[in-house]
Amino acid sequence: MKRLVIFGIIIAISSIISPIKGQTYSYYQTSQSYEKEDYTYQCDVPPYKLIKLYNKGNQLVYQDMTYKDSGNIFDGLAIEGPSDMYRKMESIINGAFTEEEAATLNVNLGITLYLNPQTGDVMEVCFDFLNQSPYSNIPVERYRDLELQLKSELKFTPSEIGRQLNFIRYYWMQIPTGVSNYIDRDLDNPTYIGEPIEP
Repeated sequence: MKRLVIFGIIIAISSIISPIKGQTYSYYQTSQSYEKEDYTYQCDVPPYKLIKLYNKGNQLVYQDMTYKDSGNIFDGLAIEGPSDMYRKMESIINGAFTEEEAATLNVNLGITLYLNPQTGDVMEVCFDFLNQSPYSNIPVERYRDLELQLKSELKFTPSEIGRQLNFIRYYWMQIPTGVSNYIDRDLDNPTYIGEPIEP
């Protein structure tokens, strides 16, 4: 958990070096809840301005990843790879934004997946980005749609260590292109446009 906080501070400080000037931001400037018809999203804005945006029903966002038998904290990769899921996740995020939107999204979007340690299913999703970044102009409905797609289409393989944990946290950063390169959703014979990425 401390490493995540330190990481957030580093990103925030680095953004000050080259700020985006003349830009206005529509959402996520203060900590608040966004209540919709069938879900509620929570936006947390700490002093270092690295937003956490997530479904308010999430329970793992501020929890440590620990061994179930000892309670000791685990800080490492707990899924097996390489995996088709890496490329599929990249494509889902690319396709979640239009090309016009992607042209303005010139910084990384952070996505944390919270996985079931036995099945590898995505249980929860959390997005993070600086509050003065282009992602602050994307409405919460878009993040909700992305959350649901990530949950329904991704399934990782827990490692031996991963199966011993209370949950598996997997963090990913990406600058969306606005074009999905995943054109065949058959996991047994996936087809891609462009070169595959490494995990």
